[in-house]
Amino acid sequence: MTYAQNNTILASDSNLIRGETGSFAGSVAFATNKAGFLWGKGFGDRGYGQVSPSTSNVAVENVIGGEWRELQSILTSLASWQGSSTANIPPASAFAIGQPISAHRTADGNAYDLASALALLDSSRLNHNFANFTLNSNVASSTRNAAWGSPGEPGIAAEFTCNFASEDDARYFFNSGGQIRLTLNHPNTSTSQDVAWYYALLNMNIAFQAHSTSALSGSTGTGSSLGYYELTSGYQRVYDASNSSSGVYSQNDYYLDVKSNNIVGTNGGRGSQLVFRITMVDEHLNAFADNVNAGTSAAMSYIKASSGLSINNVSIANTLSF
Repeated sequence: MTYAQNNTILASDSNLIRGETGSFAGSVAFATNKAGFLWGKGFGDRGYGQVSPSTSNVAVENVIGGEWRELQSILTSLASWQGSSTANIPPASAFAIGQPISAHRTADGNAYDLASALALLDSSRLNHNFANFTLNSNVASSTRNAAWGSPGEPGIAAEFTCNFASEDDARYFFNSGGQIRLTLNHPNTSTSQDVAWYYALLNMNIAFQAHSTSALSGSTGTGSSLGYYELTSGYQRVYDASNSSSGVYSQNDYYLDVKSNNIVGTNGGRGSQLVFRITMVDEHLNAFADNVNAGTSAAMSYIKASSGLSINNVSIANTLSF
């Protein structure tokens, strides 16, 4: 028997859309289109790690109104966080004591449709409103204190290590819309070589997210579809700004590579310790052996949910300086 008008309400039908906030789903398939897994522990890129409001599977038939109200609360919380439509979500009053029991399916002539509401919330799970986020700026940085770019030392690199308390904390951070951000700068404009790097790095702000890396500002380089869930134990190039300058300095490069040091993957995570390596290579074609003056810098920040969800912080340290 299925969830439909005039059928008995079965626990199995309710559990198909309910999910459990306090349990891991165990697979992508089992987590898909289940409210509790989207809001709670879930699996992979499903799950914000929230415990309240909560929902759990129903063990017996005759699903009661209170259990429907739990589900309705989760649905509205998900929609509020994502900015998703609530058009197909029944209001709380639909499950109030004394209200008639109804299958919430438009196929039965009902104004609301739980299956459609869940499908939208599932497909919109990585959506968010940055008004509910806090930016933690410049939590770690590295500045080059000497000239570089001579034929004997054409490149410099810096590394930053990001530590989450667990793989699941990392999952919840990225699932909720959290970003690790890298800003780049070269303030010196003393020489034409400095000017080239000044403009190449001007306003560069790169965001590493759940499934992508992209520039929030700046005009050089190309992002990728590589984010937290695409990480491996080896460095991968997530942002490439090869040949990022102009004129005799057009072959200058910088790029961002990221790896994960400790992938376990039990609940679909890709590690709790991430290493970001930013490399800059001066490949000028000028006939003179001019250097890049000191001052080139990189700084790491992160932005995470601060209103509407409870998400733990990430710790970031500069582990290799320019």
